[in-house]
Amino acid sequence: MSVKDPNKTRRLRYGGIATAITVGVIAVIVVLNVLVTALNTRFPLSMDLTSDKRFTLSEQSKEYLQKVESDITIYLMMPKEEFESIGDPGSRVPPALEQFSQVNPKIKVEYIDLEKNPSFASKYTGDELTSTSIIIESDKRHYVISTSDLFDIQYDTTTYQQYVAGDVIEKTMITKIMSADVDEIPKVGIITGHNESTQKLENFKQVMTDSAYEVSEVNLMTDEIPDDMAFLVIAEPGNDYTTGELKKIDEYLDNDVNNPTLLVTFGSSYSGMTNLDEFLAEWGIKAMDGVIAETDSSRYYSGYPTLAIADYLTNELAPSINPYNGVYPIIMDSKPIETLFETQNGIEVHPVIQTAETAVQLLTDEEGNTTEGEKGVFNALTVSSKPRTEGSDTYTSRVIAVGSTDYFNVSTAFNCLNDEIFTTMANKITGRDLEEVNISSRKLQDTSLQMTESQVTVIGLVIFIIALPVVVLVAGLVIWIRRRHL
Repeated sequence: MSVKDPNKTRRLRYGGIATAITVGVIAVIVVLNVLVTALNTRFPLSMDLTSDKRFTLSEQSKEYLQKVESDITIYLMMPKEEFESIGDPGSRVPPALEQFSQVNPKIKVEYIDLEKNPSFASKYTGDELTSTSIIIESDKRHYVISTSDLFDIQYDTTTYQQYVAGDVIEKTMITKIMSADVDEIPKVGIITGHNESTQKLENFKQVMTDSAYEVSEVNLMTDEIPDDMAFLVIAEPGNDYTTGELKKIDEYLDNDVNNPTLLVTFGSSYSGMTNLDEFLAEWGIKAMDGVIAETDSSRYYSGYPTLAIADYLTNELAPSINPYNGVYPIIMDSKPIETLFETQNGIEVHPVIQTAETAVQLLTDEEGNTTEGEKGVFNALTVSSKPRTEGSDTYTSRVIAVGSTDYFNVSTAFNCLNDEIFTTMANKITGRDLEEVNISSRKLQDTSLQMTESQVTVIGLVIFIIALPVVVLVAGLVIWIRRRHL
């Protein structure tokens, strides 16, 4: 009869337990790695260590995104890896947009490689898609912007060069998403037939279209003004209007149930017109002679005193806009607008954009000689309002006067508040909530430690997939060896 060695039995028992523990721990680590990988796919792992959390969506942005009710798809015409490889600031785009999806699952982000999938562009034949294009699409409409539209590009008056000061990813994208989400599209009618400077309105048309407005032309000689027209636009006309045509505009403004608005722009080429000037005088406004020039060199650009920084006055149509990060309204070849009264016959006149006291009226005679006229504060944009109350409802007709049609073109070369001021006013007039999008630019420079998503992924790979399993294996091996000698 053989006798079992108790030491051997104990070693086998402890060795088996140690092996089981080691296998169990390894199994737990494997399962943990699978879970972490799955969670990282659904909720990308990232760390924002900047002092102002500039890589994290603001609470204000989250509130806007949570209001979106339509299914929105954001298409980026570049693989995600290429975005990440181009460095700051372009690499900010994918992680910012992917946070949109986390806030609202109705918003999805897809990456399209146009080289591998050229047929995708055929669905957007009216748009010239490139690798820098971004499409924001709902079942109602779509918008195409460029990656460059997502950055705060400013102009250095000392070097006369543009530079990227920060990003406006949240502001730009949320504005487009909300525009794609709205149901009704207000109409804008550009009046033609009197040698108007409609060629200067191309950027205006683009801005309004991007803000979910339908833009068309109206000839007062042959067309009636539709009742549902939200805006009429007279752009720096070369010839006067007849009394019959102005009567159509009068009747349009009198039908105030839809809060009708007439936008009139002037410019250096505008000369006095008997009928139109008389019509505008009833609304308390008059285009003065000459153009506005700035005498303070710190308030004009590139040696052109008529391309000047102006001041924005808070008003009931756009109370939330304030100059930020050195961005202001900019006027260009603007006529001074005289306000003939503050209140008269139920009409109230308010300046919205004014110059500083250092501005002058620059007059040009028939021979082309220029002289300085009055000096002081001049109006470059005014709003005349005629409110009417019926029960608990208030209806308002308005005439907006802008000193120059080029007011709407300045933003193509300079970072300014021009487009934002007008679209905010337009959205307020039409009763939409888009004017609430007022998110400041995020600066680029920062001395705090920053980690990109790829860096975080590498760290996670090293810690969870390599380092931790190795530590567990070594610990298990040590335990097993020690148990063998018990």
